[in-house]
Amino acid sequence: MATTHESLKLLVTGNMVAIQPANAKGQQAETLSVDLATGRVMFNQAPLLGASAQKVLSVIGVFSLKAGAVLAVVTEAERVATLYGQPVFKATATRVIKPDVNFDSGDQRLLGYVSEALNPSNIGRNLCFAYHLDLTRTAQSLTAVLAEQQQQQGGRKGLAAGADKRFFWNRVLAQPLLGEQSYAAKTVQRTLHISNVGNAEGKD
Repeated sequence: MATTHESLKLLVTGNMVAIQPANAKGQQAETLSVDLATGRVMFNQAPLLGASAQKVLSVIGVFSLKAGAVLAVVTEAERVATLYGQPVFKATATRVIKPDVNFDSGDQRLLGYVSEALNPSNIGRNLCFAYHLDLTRTAQSLTAVLAEQQQQQGGRKGLAAGADKRFFWNRVLAQPLLGEQSYAAKTVQRTLHISNVGNAEGKD
């Protein structure tokens, strides 16, 4: 059964990024590691991240360029709606983490597109996500999925497994992180362009 972590810790060391659940305890924790120089994604147990780690709310995904890869995360969000009893959040701040490499003009142009698309003050002003709800589904489809999940109980998969690809806005960025048994499948959230999402605020 997939467990969604609602708060994460992120630490950048050179070109390596490590992400862990914020509430992890003990000596080690399940860790998502991304090598920005190569784009390689790894899942393993690693020592707990220290106090210098940054709090993040959601992992958007990884985008590969010729000279490396970039990792995008949501760092701040506000609650804008309640659907089926579950909160829906709109990203108010994001971070695109780049490797320490020299990008050519083509990579710089692509990086600019990604940064604009994920900037809440620009094209990404309506990037929304939910931790326990599939925002890619229509109301009718979602009702059926929720009913099926209740019947299956412990057999629930991660949200990404059943997402409607037509509306899985960050599917390409999330794909490198979505292994069937991976920790990333538990932490990557779908973000969607939802126009007028504020009009749904407070509705159950």
